[in-house]
Amino acid sequence: ALNALGLYQAAIESFDQAILLQPAFPEAHHSRGVALYKLRRFQAALDSLDQAIEIKPDYAEAYSGLANTYNAERKFDQAAAASASNAARPKIAPCSRMVCESGKSQSTLRLTGSRKLNT
Repeated sequence: ALNALGLYQAAIESFDQAILLQPAFPEAHHSRGVALYKLRRFQAALDSLDQAIEIKPDYAEAYSGLANTYNAERKFDQAAAASASNAARPKIAPCSRMVCESGKSQSTLRLTGSRKLNT
């Protein structure tokens, strides 16, 4: 909510508190990275986004944040690498109630390219 209001420094402080309480909280690291990016503190943003990815390697939004931050720094090769890393990850459809209750494992729901899940 603080990020959405443009209160980036307050948001960073809030995310710092959340990370102190739960260090393995990838969303807090990601959101902290977004706030740091908005303040043009790019290296700190990259550090937070990297931490989010370390905790949750398939975190697409964090890869996108990395790419955006590298682009802002005019580090286009690193931006392309972050985008490619994200694109190379398998996309997993969200587990709908009907599918989950049917007992099918989430791994059967992997999507590639533009193929869609038929339910």
